[in-house]
Order: sequence, then C-alpha cells, then structure tokens
Amino acid sequence: MARAVGDLDRLDFLIANHAVTIEKPIADMPPETFETVIRNNLNGVFHVLSPALKHMTAQGRGRIIIISSGSGRHAENNACAYVASKWGLIGLAKTAALEAAESGVTVNVILPGPTDTAMMDNPIRYKQSVPDKPNPTREDYLSAKKDATPMGLAWVKPEDIAAAGLFLLSDEARFISGDTLSVDAADCAHWT
Repeated sequence: MARAVGDLDRLDFLIANHAVTIEKPIADMPPETFETVIRNNLNGVFHVLSPALKHMTAQGRGRIIIISSGSGRHAENNACAYVASKWGLIGLAKTAALEAAESGVTVNVILPGPTDTAMMDNPIRYKQSVPDKPNPTREDYLSAKKDATPMGLAWVKPEDIAAAGLFLLSDEARFISGDTLSVDAADCAHWT
C-alpha cells in the first residue's frame, strides 16, 4: 500500500480477490489445514484491507471490494475452512463499512457463484461431477452441471464478476456500502 500511494500519490480502489480451498470432512481435517485456508482467505484480506482503509479514510474517498463467494452464505460439504473464511469476509467488510462510513469510503462484497476459473475448471472438479467416468472432460463437467444454477449454467464468467465490480467502483454506487452483491445466475434465490 505504501508503494502504491508513494507512486500514485493516492489509493482510490482496492479489490481483494484471493482464495484457496482444501477439501476434507470436518472430522478429518487437520487443524493446520483449516488454519492455512483461514490464513490465506480471511487473514490475507485483512492484511491489505487495514492499510488501504487507513489511506482511503485519510484522503476522504475510496472504494473497496472484497470478493467472497456464494459459499459465504451457505454451507458446502467438505469445505468447512473455505466456507468459514468466506462468511468471515462478509463480517469483516460490514465492520469496515461502518468504520469508514463518514469518510466517503465504501466497502462491499461480491459473492460469485461457481465461476469459470482454474478453481472450478480442473480435472478434480470434473471427476467430482462425473465420478463414474474414468477421465471426464470439461465438456462432461459442463453437461453434468448444466442445471447447477437456476439459470441453467454450470458457472458464470469472470467478466460477469468484473462488471459487478465496475459498478461498485463507480460514483453511481457511492451510497452502497456494507452490502453484498451476488453474481451467481440466481443461485442466491435458494438462501436468505
């Protein structure tokens, strides 16, 4: 943050987008594995959020977006650490939004559903979706997951997440803070 402010004289935007997942049932997950996911997904965001808030509140303007997940609103089997970290990001963002409210800084969270990234588009996910096939492909995955969302998509595109981010970074979103925005092809209609 110091380098960005030093080179650019100010910090206008922060998008915290990072995630790892290590999947195991809770009863089988070693504590150090749980801690690794929390350290990366939740603590990692804190470590960029804190100095960004300091700079942005001092300058009286800024936009912060934290990329969480639809898993920040519902549970998933074998993903306790990922789910806990993504729920935690929502609480972190809401607290930051309250603390920064009078300064003109907004803090929001985007909750992507399954997204066409390496985290979803890989042989492990293919095998999870088509366990009876020896070497399932991307096409097998897409066919098996075509009804994964109410809109009939296996996943959304990264460009869909980026479009939501551009809106939240804009002046049109100046009074939106402490909120979540789902980009998940209506999957959020399943939960409150």
